[in-house]
Amino acid sequence: MSGGETHYAGVGILMSKRAKNSCLAVYYISDRIMAARFRLRKGSLLFVSVYAPTSTATDDIINNFYSQPQDVINSNKKNCDTLVVAGDFNAKLGNQRIPLVMGPHGYGDRNSRGDRLVDFCMVNNLTAAHSWFPNRSSHKVTWISRARNARNAIDHILNSTEARKHFTDCRSYSACFDTDHRLVICNLKWKFRRHATARGQRPQHPNVEALKSEQSSEVFWQLVRSRVTQGDSLEAVACVIHEVSLETCGTQNIPEETAVPV
Repeated sequence: MSGGETHYAGVGILMSKRAKNSCLAVYYISDRIMAARFRLRKGSLLFVSVYAPTSTATDDIINNFYSQPQDVINSNKKNCDTLVVAGDFNAKLGNQRIPLVMGPHGYGDRNSRGDRLVDFCMVNNLTAAHSWFPNRSSHKVTWISRARNARNAIDHILNSTEARKHFTDCRSYSACFDTDHRLVICNLKWKFRRHATARGQRPQHPNVEALKSEQSSEVFWQLVRSRVTQGDSLEAVACVIHEVSLETCGTQNIPEETAVPV
């Protein structure tokens, strides 16, 4: 969970046991942003969870908010990554078709915050999952006012456009607890892959000898600093160090009886 000591705002990522076993790293960015990387059978998944300021926030606050997930993507997304950005964007995307970003089955009218979200999608090759399925209107609404006189679609699941073929459905459901939001679920045909130690496979060990090179050492520490944020757990920091060391140093074969986890 993000949110810091004040517990204001805050987002979280709930994982199944299988997802937890395939989690490579967790990034705690701010009280409104966190991210995690998962190993898939093919490639990997960078999942970003967000909670945007309300539509009454100033443009400066909105721009500062969008700069945070953009920094996460720029710093952590790899070529093999599928990107998912999901959460309460407090933005209405509307029902107008936009090539690659919006399919033919949107909902309502787009507002100015929706325009900002469309720009974010275009920069990062993201598409709104719900807009590709002809579900009824009640399954596209994600927020209903307490007075029940206003309905909007402001919570979204945005996926890499190249991954759209893996979508099978995306719709909202009534929540089983007291909230004015509805749950949004997107079904995707992805399979998580366990860490290399599963099924008798040997773990990967970085070739630490490569760090004797001043250039490699500098690249290593720059990547670590860019991916570790204040408040990260020791487990998350260890995952980042291991991941970066494999990227910058490559791997080496160590006899199983002498292998030491890094």
